[in-house]
Amino acid sequence: MKIVCVEITSTFGSFTTSDSNAGLFFTHKFPTKTAVTGMVGAILGLSFEETVEYLMGDLKVAVEPNGLPEVVKHKFFNHHRWDRDRTANIAQEMLVDPSYRIFLKFDEVTDEKIVDATKLGIGEGKFEIYTAFKKSVEESRSYYPLYMGRNNFPLEYSKRDITLEGPNGTDEALCESLVPFKAVNENFSFSYDIRFKEGKKLPMGVTGYQIFKNIPVDESVKRQYKETIDLLYKKNEKFQQRIDLTSVNPDYETFIYEENGTEIVVFFF
Repeated sequence: MKIVCVEITSTFGSFTTSDSNAGLFFTHKFPTKTAVTGMVGAILGLSFEETVEYLMGDLKVAVEPNGLPEVVKHKFFNHHRWDRDRTANIAQEMLVDPSYRIFLKFDEVTDEKIVDATKLGIGEGKFEIYTAFKKSVEESRSYYPLYMGRNNFPLEYSKRDITLEGPNGTDEALCESLVPFKAVNENFSFSYDIRFKEGKKLPMGVTGYQIFKNIPVDESVKRQYKETIDLLYKKNEKFQQRIDLTSVNPDYETFIYEENGTEIVVFFF
C-alpha cells in the first residue's frame, strides 16, 4: 500500500462552505478532500491544472480531527480591486487552533505521472508522485506555501509513522476519522445532530451524530465542483465512536492502525 500520514496544525483556519455568500462565509470544521488535494499539489509544486490531472479522483483521503476546533466569527475590511470605491465589512467564520491527522492513499495514482525531483530539492531526475511526496514530507519540504484553507492562515505539517492494515476479522473498532455516510448500511443506527444546552453532558446511552451535506471531493480545471458526498462524525470533543465493521459497506476502503493498545479504524473517500 502507498499510504502516507501527515499532521497539519495552525493557529487559525477556514474552509469555506459552497453555500456561503458575501454576508457571512461559513466554514467546515475540517479540510475538504479538494482542500487536502490542493495541499498535496502545493507540496509537489504542481500547478492547479496538473493537480486536477494527476490527483483529482485518484488520490484517496481520510481525515482524523485532533479534537474539535472552536469556531469564531471575525469581520475584516474588504475592497474590490476593480472598484476601489466599493468597500465592505465581510464576516467570516474561523477555526481556532485547528489540527488534523491526514491519511493519503496513492495506490490509484498512476506511476506514469512524474515530477521534477531537482526542482523540489529531494534528489535528481524525475520521481513518480508517491515517491516524490513521501520524500518531501520526510524532509518537511513544500514547494509552495501551505495554508489552512486561506492564505492568511499558514500551517505547519509533519509526517507520522503509522502502519495501516486491513480489519483482519475485527468486528468492532474505535473510529476517529470522518465517515462517508454511504459507507454504513441501513443497520447502522444514528440520530441527526442532537443538541443540548452548553455545559450539559450527553445522557447515558444517547449518541449524537452530525451529518455534513455536499462536501466537495472532486473539482474541474474550471474550479467547479464535480462531485460531493455526505460525511458523518460523532459530536464530541474527541470524535470517537465505535464502528461495527460488519455493517460497513464493502465498497468503501477501511483500514486499522494501533495506537496505545487501541485499534482505530479510518475511512478513505
